[in-house]
Amino acid sequence: MADILSIILVLFLLAVVIVVVILFFILRKPSKPITFEKQKSGKSIMLSIICHVPVKTLKIKDGSKSGKIEFVRQNISLGEKLVFEYPAPKTDNLTITVQTEQSSYDFKDSTE
Repeated sequence: MADILSIILVLFLLAVVIVVVILFFILRKPSKPITFEKQKSGKSIMLSIICHVPVKTLKIKDGSKSGKIEFVRQNISLGEKLVFEYPAPKTDNLTITVQTEQSSYDFKDSTE
């Protein structure tokens, strides 16, 4: 009888650990609200952005003051992928501003 109870207890604890691990992966929040990849090919830039949280406003600025390129998108859904293609500015000075319900984030990339 004691062997059956110990087996049941071990199985119960194992099930609890599995449920906790599954809940951790489902409920965890990403460390960044977006991830982005910038690729330069010839005279154009391809910018891919994936939103990991719902985004109220997304602002993209690239280039210098004289040749600045700007995009603004609003109300972007969780998991949505955005792709922007635009002429490559003379200077690479990418700034992405993300505004969510809770806060605002700035991402900068100065790759050549």
